[in-house]
Amino acid sequence: MHPRHAPHYTAIVAASLQRAGHAVSIADHHLRACSLSDIVADIEETRPDLVLVMHSDYNRELRNDLLEAIFESLSAELGPDRLWGFGRLDRSHAVAAMEAIPSMQGFLY
Repeated sequence: MHPRHAPHYTAIVAASLQRAGHAVSIADHHLRACSLSDIVADIEETRPDLVLVMHSDYNRELRNDLLEAIFESLSAELGPDRLWGFGRLDRSHAVAAMEAIPSMQGFLY
């Protein structure tokens, strides 16, 4: 699913990755009700090298316990190596997020 209006920070990260030569696809699963198997199927259909899960944007920061549950579930289905977080956090907050969410393999900020 490709939203007509990606969240602002998602668009910034996508543009940065595209400028670096990466192909980018945005799948915003907040726009519809879906199951974990639906999300995994969407990810596997495009077979990305990296899956980014939003940690925060300019309007909100998602709770680490909820994100850990999401990362653990995705990791069980997809393997842990390609699951990263991204968000508007500065370096110290990004490090804290990675410490709080052990199944997150990296963080783009």
